Amino acid sequence: MKIYLFFISIIFITGCSAKYVSPQVGDRAQLRVVAPGFGGWAGLRIVYYDNGSCDSPYVFGIISGVGTTKSDVGTSIPKTKLTSENEYFDRYIKAGKTKMTIRGSYTTLVCTVPFEVNLEKDKNYELHHYWSDGKCHVNVREIGNTDSILVLNNNLDSPCYSGFAGVGL
Repeated sequence: MKIYLFFISIIFITGCSAKYVSPQVGDRAQLRVVAPGFGGWAGLRIVYYDNGSCDSPYVFGIISGVGTTKSDVGTSIPKTKLTSENEYFDRYIKAGKTKMTIRGSYTTLVCTVPFEVNLEKDKNYELHHYWSDGKCHVNVREIGNTDSILVLNNNLDSPCYSGFAGVGL
C-alpha cells in the first residue's frame, strides 16, 4: 500500500509535462528556487516554457514532502539567508527572456503565478514564491543585488497554465 501511494504521489506531482533538461553549453544563467519560509506550505512546482510559448511546458523542478529536485552538478550559487533557512535547488537555465509558472500548495489554498523574467548570461538568481496580503507573489533577484526584482510580468490572466492540467500541485 505504501509503494502504491508513493507512485500515485509521483504521478500527482509530475503531471503531464516533460522533464526539463538543463543547458550544458551556451548562454546560461543559474537559478535557485527556494521554498517558502513559513509553516503550512505543502509544495512547489515550477514549469518552464522552452520556446517562449505556453504550449511547451517542462517541469523545471519541485519541492515537496515526496522529494526535491536535485541541484545541477557544477552550479555555484552563493548561499543566502533564504537558503540557510529553507529547502532549495539550483539549476542552469538559458539566459534571456523566459516564461515560467509556479504553483504553491499551502494548507488551505493553491496559488499559481505565471511570470516572465529576463536572466543575464553567467549571473546567479534566486526565485522566491510567497503568500502575502491575500495574494501569491514571485520575486526573482540577482544574488548580491537585493534591490533587483526582475519579474517582468506577473500576469495572473496569462494563458501559461499548461503543464498543470489535472495536477494538484
